[in-house]
Formats: sequence, structure tokens, C-alpha cells
Amino acid sequence: MMAEVSLVTNCDCRVSSVLGKNTRELGKQYLFDGSPETCWNSDQGTPQWVALRWKEPVIVTSIIAQFQGGFCGSPDTVVEVGQEGSNCWEEVAPWHLEDVGTEQIIRLQQPRALSSLRLTFKSSTDFHGRIIMYKLDVLGKICKLPNQPLMIRVFSSSLDEERRDGNKCHISLRSEKDNWAGNV
Repeated sequence: MMAEVSLVTNCDCRVSSVLGKNTRELGKQYLFDGSPETCWNSDQGTPQWVALRWKEPVIVTSIIAQFQGGFCGSPDTVVEVGQEGSNCWEEVAPWHLEDVGTEQIIRLQQPRALSSLRLTFKSSTDFHGRIIMYKLDVLGKICKLPNQPLMIRVFSSSLDEERRDGNKCHISLRSEKDNWAGNV
């Protein structure tokens, strides 16, 4: 069994808002920088959210978050998974956050392959609905295809040469568009 790894280094992140649109000092990038001095600070209003998207499917097993006490997501926070090919989200787990400044962890009961994940803070412990988050980490596994025979389909390429040795056919292919070359 493969060990869990941090999946946030290979994802794109979006957030619902940034306080005063000051992304330079309070933006989403500070969720992942490892510094206890920096944070993402949402603007006021509810709901607030953080959405992550991966180019390839991942299996998420745990999520770790750290907030500023008094500016946490409330116990009605939910973990959602994006539906492929649409802007719809499916709730997969409630996250009963506490109003504390220490790390909080949720372990997903049924980890599954996904390409997008969103934390939705339906309300906040702050009267104005602001969220201040110092850390976000998502743990899990990168999906790998099982060992299967490789099937190659050539749609647009140049045939450099063809050579026959008995029952074997050697073909050299090149694709300038995708910048690859290979022999079959």
C-alpha cells in the first residue's frame, strides 16, 4: 500500500473572495506556504469556499486545516466533490469545525478518485462571515493506471520509416505538435 502524500503541490486553487481584494498579502497562495505568519483571509459574507482542482485524478483520504480562532468555518462546513463536466458539487462529508486556532483534521470515510474538491464554509464564527485560514493540506494518493498493455493510437504523425524483419514491423513515429518521437 502506498503511503499518503500531500496533494496540494500539484493542484490549482480558487477561493470565493479575498479581504479587500488584497491578494498580494492575503491571497490563496498562503494556504500552502507553510508559514504560520501568512494566511488566506476571505472578505465578509457567506458562504465562503476553497476549491482545489487536479489535472489527473487523486484519492483524497484526509484534509488538514488551521484557522484563526474567531474566524473559523462553523460546524456546518462541508466537503464537496466536483461532478465531471459540470459546475455541480456533491457533498461527501460534513466537517464539524471548532472555533480554535489549532490544526483540525477530517478523515474521509470513503476515499474515492476525484479531480476537484471544495470546502464550503456555509457560515463563520465571525459575525461578518470572514474566514482566516493559515494552512490547508490534502493528503492522499495519486491515481496510477494499473499495469496493462499499452495501446497506441496514432491520429496525426509523420511516418519516418517502415522496416520489416520477418513477422515484426518497426515503425518510427514523430509528432511535432506534441513534441514526442518513438519507435513501435
